Amino acid sequence: MKFIFLLLLPITLLSQTPTSELPYKDQPISKKIQHHKRWLNTSDNLKGKQLDVDKEDLTGVDFSGIDLSKAKFKNCILKFAMFSNTNLSLTEFVDCDLSNADLSNTILNDSKFIRCTMNGSSFKNSEIKRATFTAKQNVVDTSYVNFENTKVHSVEFGHINFKNFSLQGANFFNNKFFTCQFPNKDFRVFERFERTLFDKCILDNSTAIGVKFGEIKFISSNARDVDFTKAEFIRCIILNQSDFSGSKFIEANLRGSYFRNSRFRRCGFSKTNLDDSEIRVCDFESAVIQEPIARNTDFSGSNFYAGYLNFSDVHSKANFTGCTWSNGNQCDTESFGYCKQVVDNN
Repeated sequence: MKFIFLLLLPITLLSQTPTSELPYKDQPISKKIQHHKRWLNTSDNLKGKQLDVDKEDLTGVDFSGIDLSKAKFKNCILKFAMFSNTNLSLTEFVDCDLSNADLSNTILNDSKFIRCTMNGSSFKNSEIKRATFTAKQNVVDTSYVNFENTKVHSVEFGHINFKNFSLQGANFFNNKFFTCQFPNKDFRVFERFERTLFDKCILDNSTAIGVKFGEIKFISSNARDVDFTKAEFIRCIILNQSDFSGSKFIEANLRGSYFRNSRFRRCGFSKTNLDDSEIRVCDFESAVIQEPIARNTDFSGSNFYAGYLNFSDVHSKANFTGCTWSNGNQCDTESFGYCKQVVDNN
């Protein structure tokens, strides 16, 4: 009988292995967080381990108030998870489902959200700096995401559709957007939207009346039928076949801008400030250009065919060399202040 008891004893002990002695991947998330806290605290002599979670269902887990900086989540289900008041700096989320997750009042500096699902998630009142948000390519993502009153500085966005983003009071500064979409957005809701790069983006049918964009750059982007009336730009750059056809720039301030090889067909430029700008090889076909302020502006090589042109206040230094005028005639090499049209003697 004693022999049987001794034989069973090791088996019993093995079946009661403490959670802390389980392999890391099999430990509950609460234990992994304890390891992460020790790993972050260099003064703690207890051995810790960086939080690195893969393929776990963490639906509804409350991470609120926890320092999860430098943690890694891969292929995790984080639906309805709570990260409010959590430090997520340098944290990575890769291929995770963050649907309806609460990331409000959170610090997300240098964090990454790669190919994540975020429908219904909230970043309200959070601080996001130098972070990266990249959606799955070639996927039409119209997720609702709350960015209200969020500070978003020096962040890169890739393949994000902002159609259903709530952006009231958001502060966007020095951000870069690659292949993103802002269809029918009202940029007036932003508290700030300055120093921005749009590369291969779409902003069609949006409203930007009176918006102060500051420095802004458009590369191969479309902003068709956008109302930029009384908007203010500083050194606005528009390049590489960007298309602004049908947009309004009435009384807008575009002083010191650089436009090159882009399209402004049917646009309205009434009393627009274009002083000291370089607007070369651009297409203004059928545009209405009424009394612009265009001193020292270089329009060389641009097309004004079929447009309504009134450059009464242009002064003598505006350059129309090589332009196609509204009647289809070419402007000569000495077309300063007006179009000195080339006369065909044949």
